Amino acid sequence: MRKRKKDKTKLMAWVIVALMVLSVFGIIGASFFEEGTDKEYNGFRFYQVNGKWKVIVNGEGYFFNYLPTDLEDISVSGDFSQVFNGEKVYLAYTPSELLSVDGAMSIMGSHLYNNGVLIVKACLEEEDCPDIPIVNCEDHKIVKFVKGESGISGEGNCITLAGEDGFELVKEGERLVYGLLGIMS
Repeated sequence: MRKRKKDKTKLMAWVIVALMVLSVFGIIGASFFEEGTDKEYNGFRFYQVNGKWKVIVNGEGYFFNYLPTDLEDISVSGDFSQVFNGEKVYLAYTPSELLSVDGAMSIMGSHLYNNGVLIVKACLEEEDCPDIPIVNCEDHKIVKFVKGESGISGEGNCITLAGEDGFELVKEGERLVYGLLGIMS
């Protein structure tokens, strides 16, 4: 009886060891067949790093929340050349619209700042505006964030990013930066 119990114990131990070994081989083996997390778009290679997508352009690394393929449906129209040919660009919004613009402003601001452009946060109107400048497209170069139908448009000194919420504006900000980097047309 004791011998039989001892044999069962040994058998269980071997079964557990075998399962552990097979599990390790399964994990290692699966990694050989798993599709990589890097993607290519328009000749640029994107790598996933800490939940973000990294791309190298002219030796500089840029991080994005979305791949270009995720942003292809965003409507883009107009001319953007006048806005980014200066030393200062205002990132402007209308506080009374209660639209979350911080994420989109951060994306645009980081890209422009890294390319030598002075960034200034501003308001488009005085109502509910904190102690920051109030600007208009006639007198200043502006990227404005407004509530409205999703899309990006450019005219004269202004580029308008319109969206229903902060998530749409983040996507549009990234779409615009991809265009400025030459990744998307």
